[in-house]
Amino acid sequence: MNQTLLSSAATDVIFLHCLPAHRGEEVTAEVIDGPYSVVFDQAENRLHAQKALMIELIGVMAFVETTACLRSGRRDLFFNHIGDGRVVLHVLF
Repeated sequence: MNQTLLSSAATDVIFLHCLPAHRGEEVTAEVIDGPYSVVFDQAENRLHAQKALMIELIGVMAFVETTACLRSGRRDLFFNHIGDGRVVLHVLF
C-alpha cells in the first residue's frame, strides 16, 4: 500500500493493518504513519481483546498474577495456580 493507491480511495478511507507491518514491502511509512492510519489503535484494541480472552480461558487470578509478572520485568517463564488446578503459562519475549 502506498500513498498513490490510497489517494484513489474515498476521502473517508481508513487504513488498517493487523501488525507487524513490513515497511517498504507491504506498506510505505507514509501510509502507516499518515492521517488515515489507525493501525496502532487497532493493535491496542486487539491487546485488550486478548487480555479479556485470557481472563475467560485462564481465570481472573492467573491474569492478575501474569500482569504482575510482566510489570515486574520478568518475561521469560512463570507459573500461575488457580484453585485446585495448576495452570502453567510460558511467556517468552
